[in-house]
Amino acid sequence: MDKVRVGIIGCGGIARHAHIPQLQQHPRAEVVWCMDVDRQRAGALAREFGIPEASDDLEGLLALGQADAVTIATPHNAHCAPALRAIEAGLHVCCEKPLALNLEEAQQMTEAAERKGVKTMVCFSYQFVPAARLLKELILRGHLGDLLHVQGYYAQAAALTGAPLVWRFQKAIAGSGALADIGGHVIQLAQWWAGPLVRVCGQLKTFVRERKRLDAEEMAPVEVDDTCSLLGEFAAGGVASITASRAFIGRANYQRFEVSGTEGAAVYDNSRPDSLEVCLGPAFTARRHFVSLPVAPHHRVGQMAHFINGILEDWDRIEPDFRDGLRTQAVLEAVERSVATRRWVRVKQF
Repeated sequence: MDKVRVGIIGCGGIARHAHIPQLQQHPRAEVVWCMDVDRQRAGALAREFGIPEASDDLEGLLALGQADAVTIATPHNAHCAPALRAIEAGLHVCCEKPLALNLEEAQQMTEAAERKGVKTMVCFSYQFVPAARLLKELILRGHLGDLLHVQGYYAQAAALTGAPLVWRFQKAIAGSGALADIGGHVIQLAQWWAGPLVRVCGQLKTFVRERKRLDAEEMAPVEVDDTCSLLGEFAAGGVASITASRAFIGRANYQRFEVSGTEGAAVYDNSRPDSLEVCLGPAFTARRHFVSLPVAPHHRVGQMAHFINGILEDWDRIEPDFRDGLRTQAVLEAVERSVATRRWVRVKQF
C-alpha cells in the first residue's frame, strides 16, 4: 500500500482542527471524502481542505470504494452505526472518544472489528503527549517499582461559562457529561499506566441544572454531570483517585497526575508536555527530591500519523484500539452504576 485513503465521518470542530490537518500532513495519507448529516457543512469542509467528495450519504460514499480507512468525528450517539458500517465494508476505523454511547455499543463495535480483522484506534489524544509517553516508558522499565498510587484530575471551566444546552449537555446524545467527555481521557491514561481498574466508587455532580435551549428562549433541565470523581483499585493492587470536571474556574484544559510506586514517583502535567518531574533512585527518594526529566525524540508521536503508520506497517494493534476503548467504557459504566447504587462496584473486564 503506497497510501492510505481516508474518509471523514462528521465535519465538526474536531475533524476541522485535528483529524484533517494531521492527516494532510502525512506524506502517505490522502483524505478522499467527507460526510456529515448536514450536507452544507460537509461541502464547506471539503472546499476548505480541498477534499474531492462531500456528501450526507455514507452508503453512497462507501460504495465508491475509494477509502481504505475512516475517522469518526461525530457526537457520541453517532459513533456505533457508522463504525459498524465501515467495518462491514472492510475499512480500518479511527473513532473519537468515548468509543460509544454505552458499554453495549462499545462491545458490539469491538467484537465486529476483531471478527473482520480491521485495524482500529480510539482518539485518546493525551496518550500522545510526550510526557505521558515518557511516564509509560519509565513504568515499563521498572523505575517506579510496583505502582501504589495514581492520583490526578482534569480541569476545564466550560460548564460555568453560560454555555447553552449544546449536545455535550444532553444525555441522549452525549451519554453523560464530564464523565464521558473528559473523564474517559484520564481514566484511559490511568489504566494505560497502571493496568485495569477492577473496582470503583463514583460520584457525579451537576452544578448548573438548567441551560438555555438552542431552539428557544426558554430554559431546559440538564441531565448530565458537570463533575465526576472516582476512587478505584487496580488489578495489580494499587489505588486510584481521579476527578474530571468542567467546573474549574480559571482552567481551560488542564491535567495533572502524580504516580507513585515502591521505587519512585513522577508528576505529569499536560501544560508542560516536554518533561516530567521525577523522584527516581535511592539518592533522590531518600531526600524526597524531584527533578525535571526531559522527553526524548521517540516520545513525540502524532496521533493521526500513528493511525496511518499502523495501517501502512501492518501492526498487530494500533494502541489505543477499540478494545482499549471498551475497557475505558467499562469503567464509565461502573462509575454510573456506583452512583446509582451508592456502593463500590466491580468493573467488567474485557
